Amino acid sequence: MIQVAGRHATGSLEIEIARGASKSGENNPEDTARRELAEETGFKAGKIKQLGNIAVDTGLTASIVPIFLGKLMRKLVPSMIREKPFKDVMN
Repeated sequence: MIQVAGRHATGSLEIEIARGASKSGENNPEDTARRELAEETGFKAGKIKQLGNIAVDTGLTASIVPIFLGKLMRKLVPSMIREKPFKDVMN
């Protein structure tokens, strides 16, 4: 899901995808991708596929992260969302 997120640090709106670090108990990047999508957007993914890996900020870090494509299945309960809901730029 591509989303527009307000970032306090820059005082700007940014076009982003759900992302985040793995947590204890997550066995693979797919588990992390599903959790982050739910936390950041409130949506649950159906089938997802890893498209490959991307370098997120080559000017500052050497981090390489997996990127996924999936189908949104349903909106979860609002309490799953940590922050204010993001605007879906596709609507």
